[in-house]
Amino acid sequence: MKITTALFLVACLSAVAPARQGPAAAGPPEVTVLKSSWAREMIPGWENRPTGAEPYEVMVERVASEQRVQRERNAGRRGAAARAENEGKVYEKAKADNAAKKPQRTRFGYRYKISIKNGGQKAIKLIDWDYVFLDPATQAEIERHQFTSEEKVGPGKERELSVFKLAPPARTVSAQAAGKKDAPHFVERIIIVRVEYADGTIWPNQ
Repeated sequence: MKITTALFLVACLSAVAPARQGPAAAGPPEVTVLKSSWAREMIPGWENRPTGAEPYEVMVERVASEQRVQRERNAGRRGAAARAENEGKVYEKAKADNAAKKPQRTRFGYRYKISIKNGGQKAIKLIDWDYVFLDPATQAEIERHQFTSEEKVGPGKERELSVFKLAPPARTVSAQAAGKKDAPHFVERIIIVRVEYADGTIWPNQ
C-alpha cells in the first residue's frame, strides 16, 4: 500500500496540498479512494463582511458567554448568571475595542477532499470518512478529522467528497521531522469508517 505524504508548516499554510494517489487504509473492498487533498481557503462570505460587523473572536466569545449565562439561569443560580453576564460584557467590549484599533485579518479555513470510486453493485447514499495525520517517525496519530458526506455514488461511478472545516490539518508536527530538511511533517491516511447504501444496508454490518 502506498502511503502518501505532504509537507506542512504550522506557521505557513498558504499552499495547496497536491492531490495524492492511493487506496484507503480501511473500508469496504468495493470502495476505492482514488486521491485526497486539503487546501487552505478563505471562509465563504468573509470577503463580503460589512465594515463594522462583529469581529470573529467577539462573536465566538459572545456565544460562549450567552451559553454560560443560560446554563446558570436554567440551574436557578441568579447570582452566578449575573456575574457571567457582566464578565461577558466586559470581555466583549475589550475585544471590540482592541479589534477596532487594527485591520481585521482575513479569516481562513481548510477544505478536505477525497475522490472515491464505487466498484460495488449497490448505490452509495452516505459515507463517514476520516482524514488522519500520522507522525512519519513513529506512525502515531497526530490529528484525525471526521467527516460525513451525504452523496449518491452509483455503481461503477466516481465522486469527489469535499468538506470545509476551520481546523488545520494538524496542530503539531514531529520533532524529528521538523529537524530534518525536506522531511515530511506527517503522513496522511484516509479511512472509510461507514457506508450507507441506497437500499438501506450498512457497512460494516450493525
